[in-house]
Amino acid sequence: MRSALVDLADVRGNAAEGVHAASTGGAWQAVVFGFGGIHLTEHGPIANPKLPPGWTRLKFQFVWRGKVYEFDLSGEAERKAEGRGQGAEGESGDQPKFKTQNAPFFPHTPHPTPHTPHPIHAVIFDLDGVLTDTSEFHYLGWKRLADEEGIPFDRTLNESLRGVSRRDSLLRLLNERTVTEDELQAMMVRKNGYYLDLIRTITPDHLLPGVLNLLDELRLAGIKVALGSASKNAQEVLERLGILNRMDAIADGNSVKNSKPAPDVFLYAADQLDVLPANCVVVEDAASGIEAALRAGMGTVGLGPLERVGAAHVILPNLQGVHWADLQQKLAYSSQSAPRSSFHPALALP
Repeated sequence: MRSALVDLADVRGNAAEGVHAASTGGAWQAVVFGFGGIHLTEHGPIANPKLPPGWTRLKFQFVWRGKVYEFDLSGEAERKAEGRGQGAEGESGDQPKFKTQNAPFFPHTPHPTPHTPHPIHAVIFDLDGVLTDTSEFHYLGWKRLADEEGIPFDRTLNESLRGVSRRDSLLRLLNERTVTEDELQAMMVRKNGYYLDLIRTITPDHLLPGVLNLLDELRLAGIKVALGSASKNAQEVLERLGILNRMDAIADGNSVKNSKPAPDVFLYAADQLDVLPANCVVVEDAASGIEAALRAGMGTVGLGPLERVGAAHVILPNLQGVHWADLQQKLAYSSQSAPRSSFHPALALP
């Protein structure tokens, strides 16, 4: 309490000068490692919670070795309830129950457990790098703008913009250079103009290998399909690719305020499809997109190298030769392995 009140109650009289990071960190450690009882194992962090009397819930995220785990620990439930935790609301809508207070907890996988798998009702595709490869067009657009503004820009920096919104990409490109909001808006318009000139050359031939066949298989299987992209030009690109009519919903940069890695665009897509997030699978090629999908509570298929999409449940080089039945099998198998990343409630160990 002494640590927490340094800023909450301004006990030192200087909180106006900024947050006391050491005190804040101390309070966090007391809560997480003390009351939450977090300790690290070769399988990831687990918790042996010892919540003070009157505490009914303790929820926090924990980042370890580049993976994000979320713990949602119950106070009264730990003292009153026995039995294995479900980690999510069951069919009856009951809240998760946990073992007694001294039982260890670990964050469970955001994909379904082997015993109670969630059926897949929808697949949400990213656009750039998944359905078509417009990354070169983006690179050329940013490169032209950077050259005009005298800003160093290369393909390495361009790679870091993958899956990032136009505004955030420009801020990264500018680094610490100060510009007005009007100048920022004008530069975004210029870059988008360069990009639009380039994408007007797109035809159905620019669909990446395997995409059309997979879309056909999903339609035959009765699986809904949506787009979940940061692009504000997504609809035009889909139309030029000839697959606009194959989308049951479109969620893009015009649909939500917060871009990836916030989960908003995927949650919006699920809402438009009228499908629960747990019943959705996202196909992405960017680390920020995989993180966004995990935060949305969805299954994930990562396209690309392990160092970029390693947090996904299933990792593939691309969609060439990928069939829906095989993908379902891979996703089901992944549900039996340890989580790569988790944003879901804690599950009691058996």
